[in-house]
Amino acid sequence: MVLVGGYEDPSDTPAIRLTDYKLQVHPVAKTVSFSEPFAVLKTCVPFGPARFNLTESEFFDFQADNTDAAIIYFEGNSLKSKSTTVKDSTICNLYSEFGACITQDETIDICKMYYTDSYYYPTFVREPALVVNGRVQGTMLDPSCNEYDDNSNKGWFYRISAFRTDILSMPEVIIDNP
Repeated sequence: MVLVGGYEDPSDTPAIRLTDYKLQVHPVAKTVSFSEPFAVLKTCVPFGPARFNLTESEFFDFQADNTDAAIIYFEGNSLKSKSTTVKDSTICNLYSEFGACITQDETIDICKMYYTDSYYYPTFVREPALVVNGRVQGTMLDPSCNEYDDNSNKGWFYRISAFRTDILSMPEVIIDNP
């Protein structure tokens, strides 16, 4: 089983395909548990023995801007990262209790690069992750894309740490070191 984030309701998602960093595809057999914005999905192929540590002290506190941040995403079959700056939570006042924001990226067509191929009629939507200090800290909440595939504002991510208690309460989640 794998914990994924960024879905309002995974049962409404037409096809979820999980691809790991080795490009191994993990077909989703079923949704096992759901606690917005995260879901536990049962996969047909295991991800391996590595586990994600949910110890509270392991997470970034979002009390200051940090330039040691990146968005990680798949572009086709390539795992890529794009450097960014994660902002202090006081700057991210809209979703600050559960979200993290990054600086607006003014790269032309940035949203096509890491999020989706079309604002109106997408053939795919990716769920990139936010990495701060080398550790995954969140999943996409709102890329702030406009119809021109550009960022219209700061990008937003769900902070995993803000949902830590909800994740730990899912009966299917096995925690070795909470």
